This record gives sequence, structure tokens and C-alpha cells, in this order.
Amino acid sequence: MQSGRRPPPPAPALALALTLAMLARLASTASFFGENHLEVPVATALMDIDLQLQFSTSQPEALLLLAAGPADHLLLQLYSGRLQVRLVLGQEELRLQTPAETLLSDSIPHTTVLTVVEGWATLSVDGLLNASSAVPGAPLEVPYGLFVGGTGSLGLPYLRGTSRPLRGCLHAATLNGRSLLRPLTPDVHEGCAEEFSAGDDVALGFSGPHSLAAFPAWGTQDEGTLEFTLTTQSRQAPLAFQAGGRRGDFIYVDIFEGHLRAVVEKGQGTVLLHNSVPVADGQPHEVSVHINAHQLEVSVDQYPTHTSNRGVLSYLEPRGSLLLGGLDAEASRHLQEHRQVLYLHSRPEAWSDAFSLDVASGLGAPIEGVRVDLEVLPAAIPLEAQNFSVPEGGSLTLAPPLLRVAGPYFPTLPGLGLQVLEPPRHGALQKEDGPQARTLSAFSWREVEEQLIRYVHDGSETLTDSFVLMANASEMDRQSHPVAFTVTVLPVNDQPPVLTTNTGLQMWEGATAPIPAEVLRSTDGDSGSEDLVYTIEQPSNGRVVLRAAPGTEVRSFTQAQLDGRLVCSPQRWVLRAPASGSWCLQDTRVGDQPSGQSDPMLLSPEALDGGIHVPLLTVYAGNILYEHEMPTEPFWEAHDTLELQLSSPSAQDVAATLAVAVSFEAACPQRPSHLWKNKGLWVPEGQRAKITMAALDASNLLASVPSPQRLEHDVLFQVTQFPNRGQLLVSEEPLHAGQPHFLQSQLAAGQLVYAHGGGGTQQDGFRFRAHLQGPAGATVAGPQTSEAFAITVRDVNERPPQPQASVPLRLTRGSRAPISRAQLSVVDPDSAPGEIEYEVQRAPHNGFLSLVGGGPGPVTRFTQADVDSGRLAFVANGSSVAGIFQLSMSDGASPPLPMSLAVDILPSAIEVQLRAPLEVPQALGRSSLSQQQLRVVSDREEPEAAYRLIQGPKYGHLLVGGQPASAFSQLQIDQGEVVFAFTNFSSSHDHFRVLALARGVNASAVVNVTVRALLHVWAGGPWPQGATLRLDPTILDAGELANRTGSVPHFRLLEGPRHGRVVRVPRARTEPGGSQLVEQFTQQDLEDGRLGLEVGRPEGRAPSPTGDSLTLELWAQGVPPAVASLDFATEPYNAARPYSVALLSVPEATRMEAGKPESSTPTGKPGPMASSPVPAVAKGGFLGFLEANMFSVIIPVCLVLLLLALILPLLFYLRKRNKTGKHDVQVLTAKPRNGLAGDTETFRKVEPGQAIPLTAVPGQGPPPGGQPDPELLQFCRTPNPALKNGQYWV
Repeated sequence: MQSGRRPPPPAPALALALTLAMLARLASTASFFGENHLEVPVATALMDIDLQLQFSTSQPEALLLLAAGPADHLLLQLYSGRLQVRLVLGQEELRLQTPAETLLSDSIPHTTVLTVVEGWATLSVDGLLNASSAVPGAPLEVPYGLFVGGTGSLGLPYLRGTSRPLRGCLHAATLNGRSLLRPLTPDVHEGCAEEFSAGDDVALGFSGPHSLAAFPAWGTQDEGTLEFTLTTQSRQAPLAFQAGGRRGDFIYVDIFEGHLRAVVEKGQGTVLLHNSVPVADGQPHEVSVHINAHQLEVSVDQYPTHTSNRGVLSYLEPRGSLLLGGLDAEASRHLQEHRQVLYLHSRPEAWSDAFSLDVASGLGAPIEGVRVDLEVLPAAIPLEAQNFSVPEGGSLTLAPPLLRVAGPYFPTLPGLGLQVLEPPRHGALQKEDGPQARTLSAFSWREVEEQLIRYVHDGSETLTDSFVLMANASEMDRQSHPVAFTVTVLPVNDQPPVLTTNTGLQMWEGATAPIPAEVLRSTDGDSGSEDLVYTIEQPSNGRVVLRAAPGTEVRSFTQAQLDGRLVCSPQRWVLRAPASGSWCLQDTRVGDQPSGQSDPMLLSPEALDGGIHVPLLTVYAGNILYEHEMPTEPFWEAHDTLELQLSSPSAQDVAATLAVAVSFEAACPQRPSHLWKNKGLWVPEGQRAKITMAALDASNLLASVPSPQRLEHDVLFQVTQFPNRGQLLVSEEPLHAGQPHFLQSQLAAGQLVYAHGGGGTQQDGFRFRAHLQGPAGATVAGPQTSEAFAITVRDVNERPPQPQASVPLRLTRGSRAPISRAQLSVVDPDSAPGEIEYEVQRAPHNGFLSLVGGGPGPVTRFTQADVDSGRLAFVANGSSVAGIFQLSMSDGASPPLPMSLAVDILPSAIEVQLRAPLEVPQALGRSSLSQQQLRVVSDREEPEAAYRLIQGPKYGHLLVGGQPASAFSQLQIDQGEVVFAFTNFSSSHDHFRVLALARGVNASAVVNVTVRALLHVWAGGPWPQGATLRLDPTILDAGELANRTGSVPHFRLLEGPRHGRVVRVPRARTEPGGSQLVEQFTQQDLEDGRLGLEVGRPEGRAPSPTGDSLTLELWAQGVPPAVASLDFATEPYNAARPYSVALLSVPEATRMEAGKPESSTPTGKPGPMASSPVPAVAKGGFLGFLEANMFSVIIPVCLVLLLLALILPLLFYLRKRNKTGKHDVQVLTAKPRNGLAGDTETFRKVEPGQAIPLTAVPGQGPPPGGQPDPELLQFCRTPNPALKNGQYWV
């Protein structure tokens, strides 16, 4: 510090705010990743320096700015989270730094201002004066320029030991008003990267080997695991470095030739471990590095590589930070100085290696030509395989070189084995002397060397096979990569060909027709179509040629040539059907009979010598059907004709008529019965049922009789086998062997009954023979049939139906929705759905039930069949209330059971009500959501609403049950389980967007989050306009926040008062006079009384009461910031009114009136100012009172001492004179005793209503307690009263 030099007055805070505001508009934020930097040319010599930086970083070490010269330089850096400034001018060096308890590596933007003016350097951070000192007046010589964020390749001696390059953001940087962030270079990105302010789920980017991020030490004393996701295309890159406690120990993980490598250096030596999974492919890979006292493991995408249990052998105590993404200078030097020699194996086939070296110790001659032999053990067992061939059904022994383990080491291991990962699909791996029934799952390498393992093909007609093996050495915990064997199966022609198709060929005389594969085809399981050869015997009336050579006769051809339609046959055969013609169907109607149920009739080549619109082969294949349309009236035989036309390009068209006879006498697979109806009977167990003509009808037999004679005939049914579990009754008389007949007429009259005998639900029936019966029961010739009549016995409806669980029907107002089994269903094994009936007992008011196809009005009865078929629906009438149908359900045999159908009317829209933003207490940093923040309503409240997070908060997380969650319910909100917690303490507000879902309708909403400041704010009467009052803890108090966080809260002024300003008050006479504008202050400033509020008067109008406010942002360590407001009222100053705040000064006019000389009235009463109240003063201790009110104390004390000095000699004189009887005082008629006035005191106490007004000295405070000291007031002189007779002045 130079003597005689005083620091210049600090620049006004308002100017700093305007400068930073302009700086924020001119400069763009830049991101630095520890590798990039900016170089800015400046003037060679800097006389004055006005440097302003705004930065944010989470790294405790960061080089912010360097102004470089050969010797002179200015360095700003973070070291251990503290800001350090080093200024070197010639031989003089200045160091400034922030306090140790204030760390700036908290990811929060901090503003730093460094000024060097007139030989005085001042450093401030966030508007607070941190340090200042005198500096030499010489200019700063920096011809190398300015370096922002790093030093690049600059290598100067004074840079040794400086911090690492900046990894963070520079929001603003100016030097003497010039922006240092324009223009940006391509490697410096504009804007603040997301990773510098986001959570753990955002990836970190590293642009080079020095672009690193530092974290707390990686503790690996017992064991440690480092996990991260890696995405890169670099084949060489450092990933992680952790130095150990002992000199030379370290853990280093990097990418080496595209693969992950880990190196552990300890006192016992170096452990080197490679992973074989490539990672330099630009894809994300999950990486895990695990280390303990015995083993090192590196896993990539869950594929691990690890050392044996004897690989590490001791603990590693961490020292320093864990470096990710790069190496700093110390780590690079650490690797270079302490890493031992490593041998890098680079050729896969070099299983042994050697190198020579010379050994020199400095003593004696060196030892030359020392040979070091190496035996290389690969990371994976080198299992090699060769593909092989085997005959169909044959075998081959698996032995070297077909199956080989390379290298001299692994084949000699006694525990080396092979596992079958995928067995052969068309064969087996078998042991020579083992069981042959199944394939092996594992075998040893020794068995391979002894040629005991073989592959056996299963003899199937397959051409390839495969299997996968893997070698395993369990003793060393090593495996090979899976190795696949491909087996080529050599086919063996051991199966004869099979002729599958030989239909013959029909063609026109003298024509040439192709021989298609559809008429001649052979197959062979082990031969291809080109290997199937047809040899032709001499044809009798034609020849066979190939389409390519129609004039040359061939005696052989292949199936492949047939498939390609290359074989033709010119012939002179008898005409039977066209070879390539087509049938044209002219009339397909069956006479004039009306359509009805029809049964198709197969058209065979015997009935139709050709085809219908298709080749003849389609007829041969049986694909042409004649479908008869059943009439409504019974018949026995019907006739039909089809008019056909046959055409062939080489012959004239031929017309043909096909006659079709349809008769019940012909067998038909679609109608097994020869009767008009034979449908069987269903009867309940133990009950009886009529057999009517709807189930059994022989009217088609009567139709064979001419119509005039039909009434004289009947059909006689003769029962040939009676029912086993019941009996037949005709006119209530049972049928038996003596009377086994019934007639068609009795069927028509409903006289035939089947009565079940009970005892089970087994099927029953009877067989019969039916034929015509003539008049008077005579037997006549005609159609007859013998068939069986089936009777199905159903279980008696003894068990009542069981209602099933029902889900509510949900639909919107005014809509229609079908009712399914999800709403109404029962289980009743002995009732059909149509037998289960529902009846509406009570209907809701929100709609009604309707049936499809029924009337438009509501229905009250329906069946389960109506529900199952989707015919039942609910029609909403526009009401929004939910309702319930009260139903009764019965199967007709059981008592009705009550059921209900709930109908929920969904809203057409929902609304998410946001009554208030979520307020988070500042000291807690978290708060539970309630219905004040999220509440869903439609036409009613929706308590079952669900929420899904569609845009998360930026500065915090939503927690449910203490865990981050993206979905929650209204019930969880109402129970206080949904909590918002701040995780990034850089903002006083946040928001998130949710999608609410309630009863099938959704809506989105934004929830705003604010922080409620833990601040006690003054609430009292108005403040005087034109006065300056002291801001102290009675007005603003963040003491509780300080106690909870263990830090000193600081305030930032966001919006000042409209009429006034906040100023800093000098503490003592040694500080510069005047008031400084304040934009930031701390709780300590409030407690020290260093702040004042100048309360202004509204301009442009007469003095009147008005309102004003201050908006502040409150910060503290470890909690989010909060915005608070100080609202107050002002009024014109009233000297007669006591104010409850400490006034540092009153309006100027009041001080002038207070300074006028006092006048006395004839009556001796005090003047008008004597009754003016004294303005209240700030509270404080006695020392504070003396310091702030020095002149107000010293002057009265001196006056009292002066009066005592005058009064004491006079009293001594008067006492002496009374004793001697000599005095010069005129004798009065009534001499006062001791020369004092008898009835009026010259010096006396002041009455309570006669307080003397005091004028506050600028910069000094009034005495503590807000009132004058009564002991001093008793010595204060009152205005001189008028003298009475016998009184005189002393």
C-alpha cells in the first residue's frame, strides 16, 4: 500500500447497472468446454482498466481471462471456487481474492468488476466490495493480447500452476466498454449450453483431450463403480482419470484404437485391461468400470471383461478430483512420469514375442542385449472352426484342424471345455462311445484331441445344417467368442421317383397340343425336376416333339420341360374332348322352379365330357359343381337341362345339351336324409315334447304320387329301433314291438310325442323305415328310406343364472351407445341366451334403453340374446348426471334376481382449475401440490382425474412418494403425496405442463411455481416524504433464513421505488461523504445500519399521501432465490407526528426552521418549536450511539463542563464572602438564599412537553432508543424567563 494515496470514490451503482444492462444487450452468451477459447487483440499498453465479467460454472477451477505480455500480465481465475486476481506490473505484483466462505462455482451467474484507476485497484463480485489495493502507476504491457476462457497454446513461465480452462458460460465480458465476446470463433458456441444448468439426465460434451469436467474424488478404497453412457466416434480419447493417495498410483480409462481400456497403477505394478466391444461407432454404449481390492472389470453394453481374482491386490486411496472427458496438465504429467513400460500386443498370430534392451545404472559398464521373452495370452480363447461337408445320413469326426484352439497356451489347460450354444437342427453331436439318442450339450477339448466327438446327419432331405460352439476355461475365467459351423449336406439319390399325376391327354385329330404338367407329373424327394427323365416308347398314332423344334421327334424329356410347357404331342387320336377348348354356360336355371335351399351336385367327366369356362382338367379335378336351388314345395324328383357350347380354335363349335335329374333317391353329402325334413328334437331332461312336421316330414315321398291320388295315400313310419332313455307315444299310447307304426298324418296332427325317462342328459333317438301306404293301408310300390331320428336331451334348468361383474356404461351427453356383455352378462349353463330375460324396475333420468329394429321409445323387457347381438342400446337425453338402472333377471325357471346397470355420462369437456400458483417455502425448497394448484371439474368435480407430465419443470422435479414421477392422480394430490422440489437454485420461479384425463376427456394446463421468501417485512404507518430513513432488520429481516442456511443472505434490487432510492450510508467520518446508489446488499448491511431509503416526493402535484414499493430478490446458499416486495405509504413530513422508523435526515425546510434562533415571549413561555417532537432514532448499542452521534454528545458535555467551571468559583467566592461579611452585592429586601432565585429556577429540568428539537447531523445517527438522554436534558438551558424583583443572572 502506498502512503498518501487514497482510493478513488467508487463509481455509482446506477452506472454499473446501466453498463451491465448495455453489456447484456451488446454481447452474446458463449459456452466454453475446457478446450476452446477466444483470443482478442488489445492495445499494447493499458493505462486504466475497467473489466466486467459475468460467468457461471460448476467447476472449482476455471481460467476466466488473461491479458498476456512477456512479464506483465493480468490473470482472473477460479481456484478452489474462489476468484483470484493476479496483476503483475514490472517488478510489482498484486493479488486479490474473494473470501473463502463465498464459493462462486455454484452454476449461478456471478458478476465481477475489476477497476484499476489512478493507481488504485478495486475488485467487486455481485455488487459487493470484496478487496482493493494500491498499484503502481505504470501501464500494463500486454502485446500478446487477451485470452478469454483459456490460454490455448500460449506457453509462458508465469502460467505454470494456473487453473484449467473454463468449462461453463460467459454471459458478458467487456474491457473498457468493448465487448470481448464479439465476434465468436467457430469453436466457441453462442448461448449457454443446456448441460451447464440442467439435471443429471443431460449429456456432457467434450470437444478435445483437455475439455474436461472435474467431480469429487472417486472413492475406491473398498470398491468403486463408475457408470456412464458413451457416444463417440473418436478412436483415441481419455475418458476418466483418478489419482491415488500414494505417489504414482492412479486409475485411467480411455478409448484405445476404438475399444475401451482401463489402466490401474499401484505399488505392485500395472494392471491393463481391454474390452473387445467397439465403441467408436457413434452409437450410445453403456459403460461400467468396477474395481475392488481383488479385481478390475470393464463392461460395455453388459459384456464384461475382467482380470482374475489376483489382478489388483490392494486398495487405492483417491486424491484430488475425478476428471472426466480429458486430462489436465497435472494428470498428463502424472501419466508420463509414473507409468511403467507397457507392451502392446498388435498382431493376433504373434503368440510369443521378444525384444532386447540395454541396462545402464550409471555405475560400471551397461549390460547390453538383454532379451525379454513374452508369452501372449489373448483376452478371449482363440477358437477357430472350418466349415465341412458330410454325405446325407453320414457323419464326420470333429478334430483339428477342423476345430482348433490357436496358440500354445490354452490347448494345454486341463479344464478347457466346449459348450454347444446352438445344437444342429438336422443332426446331432455325439460321442463315439456314448449314447446315440441325443446330441451333446458340452464336451472337453481333450475329447476333441482324442477324436471322440463327431457330427451325425439325420438323413433328412436337407442341404445345409449348422451349430454354434464356445470354448470355456473356467479356471481362468476366460471364454471364446461364439463360433458357428456350417455343414454342407451332400445329397444321396436313395429314393425312387413317384408318378403322382397321369390323366391322359385328349385332343383333336390332326392337332398339336402341349403336354402340361397338370396331366403328367412325377416327384422325387432327392432329385430335382431336371433330373426326372421320361423315356418314350414308340407311339402308335403320333409323336412327341419339343416346342423349340417342332419338326424333330424326341424319345425322352424331363419334368422341368413339362413344367415349362415345352413338350408337345401331334396326334391322330379319336375325338373325345377339346384339349384347349372351353365350355360356355348358356342357361343355368333349373326349370321354372323358385329358388330356395339348394344342394350342389358334382359334375364328373362321365356326366360332362368337357369343362365350363375352364380347361377340361378342372372337370377331371372335380371342381365343377351343379348347385340345385330348393323349391318351397316338397318334391321327389325334378329335372333340369344346361345348354352348352364347346369351342376349340382348330375345330368347329359343337352344341350340347346336358340333362340334369335331381332326386331325393340320389345320395348327397350335403343332405344325408332322403326325407323333406329330418332335423331331430330337443327335449328337457325328464320332460316330453311333440315331434311335429317341423322336425320330421316325409311329404317328398307323397310328392312322388300324382296329385289327384295324393289324398288317398299316406306315409307309414315303422320304428326299427326304439329310444333307449324314453318312449314314443301316439295319441298318448306308447309304441312297442307289437305296435311299432305311426303315420305322416299323425305327425301332421301333432299326435306323436317323445317322453324322456330322466336319469341323465345322454343323447337318445330311434331308427325307422318310411314308405308309401296306399288306400285302406295297402302297400304300394314307390320311394322308401331307412334313417335315424336324433333326440337331444337338455339339462333341466335347475341352477339359477349367476350375474357377472359389470362395468359402467360411459358415453357423452346426447349420444347413443350399445350395451355389451361387459355391462350385462350372466352364467347359466342350462339356459339359452334367449331364455334369460331382463325387466327394468327403475330407470334413471339421464336416458333410456332401446332395441335396434324396435320402436323409438324406451323398452322395459329384453333378453341376453339382445345384449349379445348388440341390439340393446342406451340413449342419453342430455342430462349430465350419472344414473343406475335397477333390473330384475330370470331364466323363467328361477326367481328373479336383482341386477343393476350403471350409466356414467362423460363430460364433453373438462377444465383444470388453477386457483393459485404453487408457493414453495424458500428455506425448504419443496412444497406439496393441492387442489389450489390442480383441480379438474366438468359439470361436477372429478375426484378420479389422472395427470400426466407433458412438459417437465426446468429447475426442479415432481416427486411422488419421494421418487421422480411423470404421472399421478388427483387422489395423490389431495393426500399431499405429489411434491415439487427445486434442484437448480438459479431461479425464483418455474412451471410445468400437465395433461389431465377424467372420464375419457383430457385437457392441458400450466402450473406456475414461485418461491415464498423467508423474509420479515415491515408493516406500519406511513413514512415522511423528503426524509431519509434507515433500512434495518425492523424493516427487512432475513435472519431466520440465515440461521436455516448457515449463510449470509443477500438481496438484489429488481425494481426500485418510484419516488426515491436505496442508498448506502457512510459509517464513519473517514468514509467518503455522499450517498451511494445500492442495487445489491446483504443481511449484514441491514444489521450494521449501512442502508438508507430516500423517500421522495411525487413530482408534478401538490404534496399528498401516496403509496410506493420495493421489489427484491432474496438469495441464500443451498435454497432457491425468492422475490419479495416491500410496500409502504408516504405522506408529507409532519414535525408534530412521531414516526416509528429511524430517520437519518428530515426535509430541508424542516432543518432550516429548526436552525433559527429561539425567541422568548414576554410571558417567558417556550416558543412554537419547543413542543415539536424529536424524530425517532435508530436503536443500537452504546458504542454505536457514540460513533453515530459524536457531536451531539460532545457539545452538550463540553457546555456542562464550562458551566461547572464558571459556577464553582462563583459559589466558592460567595461562600467566602458570607463568612467575612464583605461583598459587593446590593442588599435586597428579600435576599435569596445562596444568591439563587427564590421562586424561579435558572437551571432546571425540562418539562415533558418542552423537548428541544434536535437536528440530525448527516451521516450521524441520533442516540439509541429514539429519545434524548434525560440526564443530559436536565443540564440544557431553557429560554430565559423575565426577571422578577430580587432576581439577578449569574
